[in-house]
Amino acid sequence: MPGVWLSVRRPRQVGPLLPLAFALGILLPAMSGNVNIGVRHILPIYIGLSMAAAAGLLRVAQRTAVGALVLVLWMLVSGALSHPDYLAYFNELAGSEPEKILVDSDLDWGQSTKPLARRLKQLGATEVNFGVRNGRSAYLEVWPGLPHIKPIHPAIPAEGWTAVSPTIDKTTQYGLYFRYPNVQPWFDTLRPTERVGAYRLYYVPPGSLPRR
Repeated sequence: MPGVWLSVRRPRQVGPLLPLAFALGILLPAMSGNVNIGVRHILPIYIGLSMAAAAGLLRVAQRTAVGALVLVLWMLVSGALSHPDYLAYFNELAGSEPEKILVDSDLDWGQSTKPLARRLKQLGATEVNFGVRNGRSAYLEVWPGLPHIKPIHPAIPAEGWTAVSPTIDKTTQYGLYFRYPNVQPWFDTLRPTERVGAYRLYYVPPGSLPRR
């Protein structure tokens, strides 16, 4: 946040520093605790950071209007490119695979299930191997309207469509969900056909798997 840096480098008054002090007053005690449930328990810090960023943007505009315009356009374009998956948005530094940095509620909280149901309907899928925590719940076939759900097994490849939550993928590798420790999920060896929000969608053509 270059604007924040400019606002604190040589502050002309205490005002611009107060939002940062507000954010740090929340962040520092949280960092000393043992709670690890993502950023949702420190969300108020974004109020202070937004105010500090606005003050920094004003300082940038006083120096160069072009620089301020570039920063505003950067924010607008970044937000537009992440539409409609704002919850799963990180930043440009995270690249196209933010699950390598953080998962769980910071990335995947089931918010992509409705778009997944819509996409599978477009693809004409009649069933899906669903790798999420509540993937075996029949109510998901009622709303948001997923096709017939088949339990996924991390060690046994499955034909057809497979949707995988990045959170489940990471916990699978540690035996925390499927309880198969030290087993690399078969879908990690494949390239996703596409991404639907936070989910990775794979397709294995029928008859392409070797007979057991």
